Amino acid sequence: MAAVVPPLCEYRAVDLIMKCSSSDLGNRWASLLDFRMRELQQNVLFSCCHMTDDIKTTPADVSNASTGLGWMRAACTIVMGCVGVGILALPGTATRSGWLGSLIGLAFAAAVTFYNNILLWKTLHLAADGENQVVRCYEEAVRATYGTAVSLYFGVIIHVFLVSVCSAMLVLLGSTCYAMTHILHKRIWALIWTAVGIPFSWIKEVKDVGLVAAVGVTSASAMVIVILVASANRLISGSAPDSLVTAPRGAVDFLSNLASYFFVFAFTATSPTVCYHMNRPMDFPKTLIAAVLLITLLYMSVMELGYAAYGQSLSEVDTIVDAISPPGQPLDVFGWLINIVILIVMLPHFLVLFTPTAKQIDVLCSNVGERRRWSASHTKIACLVGRTCLVILDGCIAIVVPNVSSL
Repeated sequence: MAAVVPPLCEYRAVDLIMKCSSSDLGNRWASLLDFRMRELQQNVLFSCCHMTDDIKTTPADVSNASTGLGWMRAACTIVMGCVGVGILALPGTATRSGWLGSLIGLAFAAAVTFYNNILLWKTLHLAADGENQVVRCYEEAVRATYGTAVSLYFGVIIHVFLVSVCSAMLVLLGSTCYAMTHILHKRIWALIWTAVGIPFSWIKEVKDVGLVAAVGVTSASAMVIVILVASANRLISGSAPDSLVTAPRGAVDFLSNLASYFFVFAFTATSPTVCYHMNRPMDFPKTLIAAVLLITLLYMSVMELGYAAYGQSLSEVDTIVDAISPPGQPLDVFGWLINIVILIVMLPHFLVLFTPTAKQIDVLCSNVGERRRWSASHTKIACLVGRTCLVILDGCIAIVVPNVSSL
């Protein structure tokens, strides 16, 4: 919208010239030009203000619906970044904390994790500059607060943790395939799954990862259903234990299990990546509520019914999978189902946890490409090579370590 501004009255210039003496004519002309420039600047500023009033937006109103995650797909991504190996060990924690103590501990861990992620979301928003709603990752938020040195240290800690968890996923995939087939070796299976993971690692857009995660949530729900049905079948058949522990035997047992409950809610490492790639990052609290409620419901269901079905015998095995299908014994229907579902769940889980480190590799390759004046195709190839090397690193670690607990 153009502003209507009165033109400069020409009589000012004529009057000024007529009153001038020859000695100060130059100074008068300089004053006139200065006055004209100031008036012109004010007119331009006035016009711009009227134009921007019509299109003014707040950061919360900015959306990128064509490339980002919706709040529900973002919630699915968080769920798949969380539900995985940890859910299989939860029923065993009730053998030390009791069925009531484990419920209290898990609910407390869920509440603290939710509050911490709300604080993290506020930090990501406050550290953003200009029109950005949130910063892209932990490193940028820490750099804005503590400086570059602390940012590098924090980034190393986060990505070492994520690489370790991704390697654990490959170990579990290899062990599951070996338990189902009893051919080859679990390290060979881990190598095979590393090769399978390479093309999946080339999925660059987080919205596409979110689509895979949505499929993974369905698989995770199927895994929970298999565990619940197997536990219910044991209860109906009369093989359930007679006595169950209600409360922890001591503070040490409760605190040790509390650490396990916080670990199974460890999706905070991927929260900045998910939040940054949302259509509306200001909707992250809504995403967080949906994700935490679903995760807590899944965890409590598996933990309580699994403990009710197998009781204190869970303290003698690593996970409830070993209780449902004991190692060295032929697999029954539930054994086959639980192992197949684990395979389906682990791949999206691996992909979600792989993405934050992969995105950092993309940024590094892009920065190097800008300095060296690479073409867009060369930069893209460098990003794909970097992602492939990261998967190979995860696979090498998975081949070296003997089991998941070693990580």
